[in-house]
Amino acid sequence: MPAAANYVAGWVGIDEVIAQARPERKLEIVRELQTQGARVGMIGDGINDAPALAAADVGFAIGSGTDIAMETADMTLVQGDITKVAEAMSLSRDTLRIIHQNLFWAFAYNTVAIPVAALGKLKPMIASAAMGVQFGLGGAEFIAPATALSPGMLTTLVRENVYTGFDLSCAGA
Repeated sequence: MPAAANYVAGWVGIDEVIAQARPERKLEIVRELQTQGARVGMIGDGINDAPALAAADVGFAIGSGTDIAMETADMTLVQGDITKVAEAMSLSRDTLRIIHQNLFWAFAYNTVAIPVAALGKLKPMIASAAMGVQFGLGGAEFIAPATALSPGMLTTLVRENVYTGFDLSCAGA
């Protein structure tokens, strides 16, 4: 087994390999890395991986693994393809970027609209229509055309990624 781990590690560019670790050693490794300031992701499929999956900053369970691993992990790789971890991380970054863009434009809209409304210069029907457009479409599209594609981009990202191998449900949900 260590030979297989070393082969895969060499293939993907990992320098340090720890293979055939017992559950308590896996947990110890995760905690050591976190103590050093690292953000730790753990991929596991069995009951022996559950403590390390729970302790890791992000835990990924293999869909063909045990129920306890899937319940403990933050994300389940439904088809068991660990290459989907990189795609999940990319989807997560894209989602957060879109959320931050939409929060920025919502804040900008409210920074302008609230004082204008307080001065009586903004009719309630226009304000409610603008807010309906802003929040009903998932962003400040009415105010900021730059983010007009964000709901569509997110839908495309989700369609391309979620149904090809991982489940975005959170543990305990």
